[in-house]
Amino acid sequence: MSDDADTAYLIQIYESFVQGEYFSISARALFLWDYFVTLDREVEYIWKKRLSAASILFILNRYVNLGVSILEVIEQAPFQTSQAPARG
Repeated sequence: MSDDADTAYLIQIYESFVQGEYFSISARALFLWDYFVTLDREVEYIWKKRLSAASILFILNRYVNLGVSILEVIEQAPFQTSQAPARG
């Protein structure tokens, strides 16, 4: 019976892990959607104006977070190769 309990526990842990990954990807997708939706306003209010301390902080916050989000999506992507092992 211990094996059944261990198996159920491992399945529960795996399901929690997968659910966490889905939440993480959903949050990143929402962040990227917001980035593209507000890009026109960013160009109008930040890039076409004189740089100030506030605009520099905005740019740093926006693009550091964008870079981190892209890197985390790449890290989470399941990179698998379809190449079969060499026979010899």
